[in-house]
Amino acid sequence: GRNVEGVRVNMKGEPIDGYNDAVDTLLIVARQGGVFTAGIGDGGNEAGIGHLDGVPRGRHQGKEFDFKSTVESDLGVTAWNSNLGAIATAMELAKLTGNDAAMPTTDDVRRSIDGAVTAGAIDGVTRKPSRSVDGFSDRVHVLFADLYRQRLDESGPS
Repeated sequence: GRNVEGVRVNMKGEPIDGYNDAVDTLLIVARQGGVFTAGIGDGGNEAGIGHLDGVPRGRHQGKEFDFKSTVESDLGVTAWNSNLGAIATAMELAKLTGNDAAMPTTDDVRRSIDGAVTAGAIDGVTRKPSRSVDGFSDRVHVLFADLYRQRLDESGPS
């Protein structure tokens, strides 16, 4: 999400405008219309995480900058990896609503990463177009999705 200067930056302070403009707008308009919104993040620069306190200023190569998003949501979900947090959240919601068929499958996870790369996304850590997210291969995301689905099948939602 955009920071206090109206610019979207990554954790290194590099501008990443143009990638997620629509997400900022979607959250802002939805909240104005009374629609419940949620943001999922791992660093504080994600759209929908703007209401969380305690996000420090960034520092990279001796330069300090604000990367904290100012775009708020009704609910902020934090995770060590925002994509995995989104997968877990989607699975929990599917289970809580009794719609197990809506749970992301391992194929869904693979296709979403492939689709992002095809659309021009780059890994946030390696800065290269690859089948990875924040330095973790798509295999890590698929394994996590499979393990989380097994946990939900065994014990139900948390």
